[in-house]
Amino acid sequence: MKNVLTVLVLFISLNLMSQGKESYFGVRVGYLSMDNYTPRKYGGIEFDFQFENNIGIQYSFLGGKNYFHMPLAPSFGYIVGLSAAAAASEADERNDAVAIGVIVGIITTIIPESVSYNIALSDNFSVCPYISPLQLDFFKKEGNAEGDWMAGLGAGSRVHVYMNDRKFRISPYVEYKVHYQNDAPQGFTFGVNLAARMSEGF
Repeated sequence: MKNVLTVLVLFISLNLMSQGKESYFGVRVGYLSMDNYTPRKYGGIEFDFQFENNIGIQYSFLGGKNYFHMPLAPSFGYIVGLSAAAAASEADERNDAVAIGVIVGIITTIIPESVSYNIALSDNFSVCPYISPLQLDFFKKEGNAEGDWMAGLGAGSRVHVYMNDRKFRISPYVEYKVHYQNDAPQGFTFGVNLAARMSEGF
């Protein structure tokens, strides 16, 4: 079982790498306005991987006053990995239990937060609608000292302006956000991402 999962991870990784077009690392700043919460500013980092078919995947880590944002998959991957290790252990595969848990956890963890489609309008300009079904947000507000963790979804669009032979990119964006829990807040966010190309053909 461990060998099968290892081969699967390698196959998926090599397949994605062979289709890679560009990858960017960016600094992101924005403004967030959600129901029943004070509007707030935030900043953070974002990784963006673009493929030859114009589909892209993104991961972002953001923070501000009484606010934190990250992809949902890493925390879910931790839980899934522990569950897989426990199940393998109960099946008397104790030697492989930890390895299986780690591999399953890693596979789950790398599921992207966001998926986009890049529509090139010229060599230096594109529009990029996206959907982010695996967001995890933490909010605090007056009267709630512990704060709340909420899984949610965002949908929006970026406008990419490329500079210096696509080595740098500035991307204003706007996004509508909802959360999956009942009576959870919804609202919008907008801002800008300043990114540098990490690789071409990863």
